[in-house]
Amino acid sequence: MRKFYTDEIMTLSLALDHYCADILPSEVNRLFRDKDIKVNGKKTGEKKMTVTSLDEICVYERKDKTFPIYVTVYEDENLLVADKEQGVNSEGLYNYLKSKGDYRFLHRLDRNTCGLMLFAKNDKTEQALLKAIKERKTTKIYEAVLVGCPKADNTVLRAHLTKNAYTSTVKITKSPTGNSEEIITGYEIIQKSSSLSYAKINLITGRTHQIRAHFAFIGNPVLGDNKYGNDEINKQYGQKKQLLISKQITLQGTGTYLDGKTFTSDRSFIDFVN
Repeated sequence: MRKFYTDEIMTLSLALDHYCADILPSEVNRLFRDKDIKVNGKKTGEKKMTVTSLDEICVYERKDKTFPIYVTVYEDENLLVADKEQGVNSEGLYNYLKSKGDYRFLHRLDRNTCGLMLFAKNDKTEQALLKAIKERKTTKIYEAVLVGCPKADNTVLRAHLTKNAYTSTVKITKSPTGNSEEIITGYEIIQKSSSLSYAKINLITGRTHQIRAHFAFIGNPVLGDNKYGNDEINKQYGQKKQLLISKQITLQGTGTYLDGKTFTSDRSFIDFVN
């Protein structure tokens, strides 16, 4: 059994997503089905139930129904570089780490994007890394399987992105509109077949859903993307999660010993392209 309190108002389903990220999805479904969850001492299986920071939530998961939600790529007294699994909420990983020690949340990855995330372990490192990220002095390289192949094998894409808070999506346009922000995405195609291509992507600006939406905008969505992708092709390849990896991070501009350090994920989806 595990007990926790949320830090904001949310549904019970999202609370488990944020605070029980290491419980297998099949076990989470069973917990709701069997009402093996108590809120303030009362059993419930209502996913949409609203909970707040005042509510005590107890989850009675079965033994051996958890899974590793990240791999440690690098860790010292100041920094953890974690390689997040697909399907894991970034907040879920953060809360899991926070239950183990003093870790600071610096940036996010989409739930179904796997790969590298940085977590500071003290104030000095947190402020140094946040400054470097804000000033775009860190280099972030991604890899992705794209549907089809872009016209250019190596180029820099520029467009504008507008967020829609109601639908949790973004819209890409060639020219600025209203509250849009400029996005810049560099890429190189490193392998291709008749129907797919494998791209190495330099995320020059880091906006919400930038890579997924930008490549969909040019007609080459990320394979498996269920928000901006091609449902028919995703089904054809049996992919329900976007094949997108936060592959490499190089730190600069922190003013610390971390400058010049490069961290790389061992993950790859290149075998999908043959």
